[in-house]
Amino acid sequence: MTSDITFTKTITNDPGHFAIGAGTYIITLFTTKVDENYEKAPILYDIPVPKARWGVTHPQKYAIDLLQLNHVFAITGHIHSTSGSKNSTPTSTSLNAKKYLIALFEHGGQFVMAYDGTSYNVQLRKMMITEGQHDQSTAAEYTVTIDAVEAIDK
Repeated sequence: MTSDITFTKTITNDPGHFAIGAGTYIITLFTTKVDENYEKAPILYDIPVPKARWGVTHPQKYAIDLLQLNHVFAITGHIHSTSGSKNSTPTSTSLNAKKYLIALFEHGGQFVMAYDGTSYNVQLRKMMITEGQHDQSTAAEYTVTIDAVEAIDK
């Protein structure tokens, strides 16, 4: 069983090209799957072999680990009519929740993501929204897949 995830973002100055306007937005994703990935990219390099040793000695590969760790969340879940709110006023339809989510993604910047009792500062890297009700026992109308990277806005 996965925990529901909430994304919170405050837009203080709406430049006018986002139809949702300034305010504090909360989007709840009713999750079906959450993967936490930890990624590191060590620097790999080969020590050159002198020409006289070509074919006799194989180059040695060395690695430098700079300890740069990426914490990536791959999240799949559903949004429906109770998924979104602006300034504590809930959305009335799943379409409005979808519009909020798309506009916030386009706005960019940092989100606060609450998951398993912990708050993370994240950047949304990728998002896919699929229309259609997949489970007849729920009112979900959109399935959402999000890749979020733990990062601080600079």
